[in-house]
Amino acid sequence: MGPGVDTSASPAVVPAPLRHLVEQLWAPALEGGGVRVVSRGAPSAGWTVAEEYYAVPTLDRATMLLPAGDRAVTVGALLNYRGLRRPVPNLQRTVLGGLVRAGGALPFPRVQVQVHTPDDAASLPLAHVARALGRDEVRASVGVRTGANRKATLQLVDAEGAPVGFAKLGWSAASDEAVHRESAALAATATGAARSPGLLATGTYGDHLFLVSSPLPLDAVGVRADVPPPTPQELAALAPVVRRAPLRTSAQLLGVQRRAGKLPADPAANEVRPLLTRLVEALLAGDVELPITARWHGDLTPWNSARDRAGVLWCWDWESSEPDAVAGLDSIYWHVTVQTETGARLEVPTVQRAFELATPQLVAAGIPREARPLVLGVYVATMAERACSLAAGPGGWEEEWVTPAQLVDLLRHAIDQVAGGGTGPA
Repeated sequence: MGPGVDTSASPAVVPAPLRHLVEQLWAPALEGGGVRVVSRGAPSAGWTVAEEYYAVPTLDRATMLLPAGDRAVTVGALLNYRGLRRPVPNLQRTVLGGLVRAGGALPFPRVQVQVHTPDDAASLPLAHVARALGRDEVRASVGVRTGANRKATLQLVDAEGAPVGFAKLGWSAASDEAVHRESAALAATATGAARSPGLLATGTYGDHLFLVSSPLPLDAVGVRADVPPPTPQELAALAPVVRRAPLRTSAQLLGVQRRAGKLPADPAANEVRPLLTRLVEALLAGDVELPITARWHGDLTPWNSARDRAGVLWCWDWESSEPDAVAGLDSIYWHVTVQTETGARLEVPTVQRAFELATPQLVAAGIPREARPLVLGVYVATMAERACSLAAGPGGWEEEWVTPAQLVDLLRHAIDQVAGGGTGPA
């Protein structure tokens, strides 16, 4: 990628991670011809630099674009929220932030967004976000995501490097739906025993949706090591029970059935589809009344949660949230991801262990022992449909998360549990 390369004209020469980011973030602005993204070199005649970033660690292995140019902005983007990160990346950011604060230069290649005119600058996504917030300008560090569930996620800062919030931008039908779900969840979730960021703004960029959520407390610490995990009371605050009813009335489970019925043919998932259909039909056929919550978070993990200095639990990243879900799903999901984060696979022993660890929330929600396998069945059906839906998108199967063979084993286990009443803990 040489000096002055225009990614809108020559996308093939852009390293793969940046191609994904251009697709997700700048594509609508590039369509007018007055915006280009280049890797280095002074702007040629008629072009000015609207935004500049460090590509960390390299252009072809970029995991983040860090705002460059203004020292305070770069320092803030590096050092804000150090309590949310693991020790190694936290140390790296601390060293880099100290280097910039002392006046040093970072050893990373730069990426520039160049424009022809002020109107072209006003067409950029950050300009749309700033207007939605009523600000003249915001800056951002941008996570580079290349998986099936990718979308542009921006940590916003002001000219002094202070946190402004977080933005997510849709770029496809699937990511627009995720942004819509998160916007709805953030608008509806209340503060209390557990909290989520507030919804600051929503809007459109090109034909796609974006949202901006409020900053997290700067003293927040990730829920790992000695930081206590969510309690049943906090999980109940995030997903309050609103009624008791059979699963056939759950909008969340009916949504799983509807989406599963629309999945395209996939030879890799030939065994998964009929088992998923069988499990969902068994769940919908029962008459047992279960506690139904206003919504479930859908992606409650240690990396999407933190506690502030007062001990209040904060949870974010609600893009997988669904309304009207059976109680207990978030607890099972949490205990699965605690295991997978340390190397476990999404397999039957992992899910069964999570089911056992979720017992306190299931008891607190009023789910009798004989009905608990139904909750496990809903979790497995939801994960199977989610995996198949993601595989049908541009990224294909993400087998580091789950394989079709593992889904087959999980679905068979769940079907046996639902049919036989299960062997869950008392």
